[in-house]
Amino acid sequence: SMMEDANIRPDAITFTSMLDACARAAAVRGGRGGWTRGWQNGQDVLDLMRAKGVRRTAMTYNVMISICITGASARLEGQSYILQEAVDRGVSVLATMRQDGVRPDSDTYNHLFTVCAKAAGGGYKDAAVVAQQIFSDLRHEGLASEMGVETWNALANTFAKCANLSLAEQLVLVEMPAAGVCVCVYI
Repeated sequence: SMMEDANIRPDAITFTSMLDACARAAAVRGGRGGWTRGWQNGQDVLDLMRAKGVRRTAMTYNVMISICITGASARLEGQSYILQEAVDRGVSVLATMRQDGVRPDSDTYNHLFTVCAKAAGGGYKDAAVVAQQIFSDLRHEGLASEMGVETWNALANTFAKCANLSLAEQLVLVEMPAAGVCVCVYI
């Protein structure tokens, strides 16, 4: 590569930028082909990181999950399995992240819940179950208090899109206040 020819060693930021380009290309291409190619290109970048001995960061994994948001946004007639695939891949990124010893951050969960919300909006009703399990794990790890408002909103949005108002109500009236998140209701 040009960087290596100039004796410049690529680092986590270099590779994360490459992943971001994969995510943006997937969004531009759209549809099943765009998101599948974006995912594969992202996997290739992760493999290259490993081969070059570059440590992955939370941001690296978050960008991979953002590629899943593109997949969950796909609205292709008769291809609802893409929504489940996007959610499953997002969850697999979280598992890989943990295996690699990288601590998920608020953006990680925001992206995961956004994938679930978009998949739920497309008709994947099990997205609420997946989101609930992710939240349960997050709470068990003691990370609920670190979630940003955007993350809480993405989770509530998932429950609402799945028409699971009891989960949304539990989240807004019990979980959010328990975590110290200010809840404002506009009428």
